[in-house]
Amino acid sequence: MKTTKLTILLVLLTLLIAPGCNNDNDPGNEDNPYTAGSYLTAKINGEKWESKDVIGSFAASVKTLNIVAIDSEGNAGLSLYIENYNGPAKYSIGEDIIVQWQSNAYKVKESGSGYIEITKQSSDFYEGNFEVSLVSVFDPNDNMEIKDGKFKARIH
Repeated sequence: MKTTKLTILLVLLTLLIAPGCNNDNDPGNEDNPYTAGSYLTAKINGEKWESKDVIGSFAASVKTLNIVAIDSEGNAGLSLYIENYNGPAKYSIGEDIIVQWQSNAYKVKESGSGYIEITKQSSDFYEGNFEVSLVSVFDPNDNMEIKDGKFKARIH
């Protein structure tokens, strides 16, 4: 239950930050302190998807890393969440490692169906790559494959 409450809290926090990254801000605008230098790219079911509005947060007290890529309409597009984050490493998708598409419309298909790898960490940015299989929360036959995911997220 504690994990669920923490996840909900982090998603709400992200949604509060996201409105500051609307279409009035040029995606990838280096003058935007929330997203300057950030990006996330991936192939979703074979189609290229990218965002230059990527926001990250790290809660040191609970060792939780949350990265959200905002879509072109200003909504949370792709979210990466690592509970019990212990520095750069490869984290297998499971109960504490979550990837979501469009704020819960898709969820992780099954434990072990992908990974998030943090390859570089600094005081300003976290970088890495990921792959995952997702399934719609509304239709178990609607699957999504995310491949070749790469990101650089500014951490706040």
